[in-house]
Amino acid sequence: DRISDLTAFPPVTLWVPRRVAGAGNVLEVFCDASSKAYGAVAYATDISSGTRRLVAAKSRLAPNGVKLSTPRMELMGA
Repeated sequence: DRISDLTAFPPVTLWVPRRVAGAGNVLEVFCDASSKAYGAVAYATDISSGTRRLVAAKSRLAPNGVKLSTPRMELMGA
């Protein structure tokens, strides 16, 4: 019974910072696409310390039956 085995794992607490605006922070966004999928990721970088935090990320499969160009797919990811 695999589902009962999952209860053996402890719960995980995940902290996601929502405030990234402020002096010394830069928001960097990257996106990429191919013929099969597209995606984007956003990082907040603290200029003084050089630390980088993940703010958001998303990925999607390309729509079926519709032929889209790679630049169009990259715009969909942004």
